[in-house]
Amino acid sequence: MITKMKHVYYCEHCGRHRLTPNSILKHEKGCTLNPNRSCGVCGLESMSDLLAKYKDSFVIDDHEWVSTTWIGEPLTLKDLRDDTEGCPVCMLAVIRQCNLNRSPGDFMEFEYKAEHAVYWRELNAIRQQEADQQKYQDSFR
Repeated sequence: MITKMKHVYYCEHCGRHRLTPNSILKHEKGCTLNPNRSCGVCGLESMSDLLAKYKDSFVIDDHEWVSTTWIGEPLTLKDLRDDTEGCPVCMLAVIRQCNLNRSPGDFMEFEYKAEHAVYWRELNAIRQQEADQQKYQDSFR
């Protein structure tokens, strides 16, 4: 029988674990439950202002039944999409950290895979258009 003892490294925010410290440090930097995360997709460095807007926007009442009520103007998935400039990873981070999946409204309808596909399709179209314009300009030189 072979027995090995290993160090296991855990994310402080979500509990994900890895066997090397570098891999978990890389994960923690962009973890969607890290309030100080930096986004590897859109490059957003700090989410603190965005989280403050959504964090205390509704109240969850956990008595006999779960009910939620908005404080002030109700926020929508469209508002979140606009605030994050459509970045699906930042949208997921805000939804997870602010418990928006328990809020009244359309946040339950957020589909990460679909948002991710649309985001990259639009970004790639913009990049292709810029490359085509550059080729066109280079043809006159």
